[in-house]
Amino acid sequence: MNELKMKIVAAYGDFLVDASGQKYFDLCMGYGSVSLGHNFAGVIEGQVKQLQNYSAPGFVETEIFAQAKQIVENYLDGYYLYGFYSSGANAVEIAIKMALTSKRRPKIISFAKSMHGKTLFTSQLGFDSYPGTPDQIIKVPFVGEKEESDILNICEEHMRSGNVAAVIIEPIQMSGGGFEASPLFYCRLGALAAHYGVIQIYDEILIGFYRTGTPFFHKTYGLKPDIVLTGKAMGNGFPVSAILLKDDFVILQPFRGGGTYFNHPLACSSIIATLNAFKQLHVALHITRIEDCILKHLPAHGLSGKGALWNIDMGSPDNMNAVVNELMTNKIIVSFYDRHIRLFPNYQVDLTQLINACQIVKRYL
Repeated sequence: MNELKMKIVAAYGDFLVDASGQKYFDLCMGYGSVSLGHNFAGVIEGQVKQLQNYSAPGFVETEIFAQAKQIVENYLDGYYLYGFYSSGANAVEIAIKMALTSKRRPKIISFAKSMHGKTLFTSQLGFDSYPGTPDQIIKVPFVGEKEESDILNICEEHMRSGNVAAVIIEPIQMSGGGFEASPLFYCRLGALAAHYGVIQIYDEILIGFYRTGTPFFHKTYGLKPDIVLTGKAMGNGFPVSAILLKDDFVILQPFRGGGTYFNHPLACSSIIATLNAFKQLHVALHITRIEDCILKHLPAHGLSGKGALWNIDMGSPDNMNAVVNELMTNKIIVSFYDRHIRLFPNYQVDLTQLINACQIVKRYL
């Protein structure tokens, strides 16, 4: 497979530009973090303005944090923002620390092949190829490996022991094959967690803020997890994540949940500008058009996803390599792993360009 050897020196909208002036249609978009397109004017203006005021006040609370907090909370009735972090893994670790502290139980249930981060602990939550997996992680198979009823039975067996503090779930596994369970599965998992007093953590860092077409996945099914994690799309590429807690969630003290870049003003400015743009541009409507475009121009076999989030099983690593090579030859960049390619178009993507990419992929399916 062709190595991505170009050195990017600029970007705008749908495109990356290398040192020789070649432009590349970007369907990776910072692994789904660039939601409005590269160098979106409103976000840049907000960042520059904030940088000219202050950028690192430390533990002192800022006005811009209060503004960002309010705009995020407006999306989730019944939740309050605990804080903003600089990576998804950071938010995951703090959320699990909250659960362990609050419940004073030693175990965490996670699902195999979920992506919760790249630190040692967050990697161990989903994958087995890392040393020193702590005994406190109970890794349960996800759909694609077992029947939903069997998965729920395994979860209940562990919850019944009284040792489980929390269950963390990535509702759509975009690094594990694109798998998504049925609505009934998520509802039954939530009911089990509530029955056994287990904190439910929804990792919507990738899929939150319209990536799947709706503001949040869990709201689609009327679910109320105790902790919701989000990030990526909310900052249009700026490194930021967030922890939101259900209104009745109480953090036991003492609890150290901050950090050097906690509630960073530049992150706050990025969030405010991005989320305001979402409303002004009616991004949900355009994401519906993206979904319609994908479903029309790619065959259903091997395709999974929704909105602006798609996984395509190419059947084999060799076939995946071949299509990625041709896409690169045509100056199109996608995310890829194993035998899969992933499409993370920005919410304003040029549909003509997207159709062209789909037509190339289709020839290999």
